[in-house]
Amino acid sequence: AGPNPTALALQGLQISACVAAVLGLEVARESVVNALVAFTTLHTRSSKPLLPRNAACVETLLALPKHDDAADHLGDSWLPILQIASRVAHLRLLAQGLQTDDAFFAGLDDPEAHARGASKDPDAEAKHAAAMRQRDLEVARALYGLTKITDSDVDTIYARSTRLSPAGVESFVTQLCAVSAAELSTGDALDAGSSTPTKPPTAVAAATKSPARAASAASGAASAA
Repeated sequence: AGPNPTALALQGLQISACVAAVLGLEVARESVVNALVAFTTLHTRSSKPLLPRNAACVETLLALPKHDDAADHLGDSWLPILQIASRVAHLRLLAQGLQTDDAFFAGLDDPEAHARGASKDPDAEAKHAAAMRQRDLEVARALYGLTKITDSDVDTIYARSTRLSPAGVESFVTQLCAVSAAELSTGDALDAGSSTPTKPPTAVAAATKSPARAASAASGAASAA
């Protein structure tokens, strides 16, 4: 059998992203990273099924921070990477039948939420929430079956942040805080950096972990410095 065209293309994109990051080519770096994010299809809740090539893109994207030289120069590109990492963590919880963060926050009393809900149809919202969760579950099962990604692969992204330079940690923590803020305010990491968040009903797995990880990363950088 000949070489896998998808694997070769993804290897080329990964190398391109790393080279662009190291050379400080911000536009090229962001273009390649954003292309990988789009190919994962996890950046939006579309009705399209997750295909093997999409799952391969997820693995390629999450592998970028493992290259220390490139990770130190990812800058604003940390945002989409951390968004997908958070989404993957959430989907893995769903696939394993574990509680996701929306279950922990569902009982909190939010006056603004009650005010917003007063003028809406509760039954329609419940049906929408159920449909979104079912869609997430289908994607979660596909992702779980098509990739070799484990929980440790996601955690490694945060653990390796202690190897970053002070400037690298600043970029990492800045984008991590943006993702955390979106998760805690709207329940979805995908709303980070969006001027018109959709506020979907589901939450992501790192919502309560991300602030702690940010603090740990900052502490590690301070120790290294």
